[in-house]
Amino acid sequence: MEISRLSDGEIIKTTEIFPKVVDDDLFDVQILHYLEPDNPETNIIGDYVMRIFSESGPTDAVSTFSLIQSSSPVVVTQNIEESAPFE
Repeated sequence: MEISRLSDGEIIKTTEIFPKVVDDDLFDVQILHYLEPDNPETNIIGDYVMRIFSESGPTDAVSTFSLIQSSSPVVVTQNIEESAPFE
């Protein structure tokens, strides 16, 4: 499976998935994965494409999705001024 950003085509995540047989011609696959950018301040909200493919054949499936809100914790920075120690 491969997830890439639509705006610039950058591949964000590549992972191997292993389908489980449920019934004849029916498979179950977990595709929930976290998207964690290299830089924690990177905005990941936007449009993406997910491509599921097989290395052993010409079969693939493509679906687009959008991230409208991130569940990443908000990074808060504070400016603390240093002052002279009390005497």
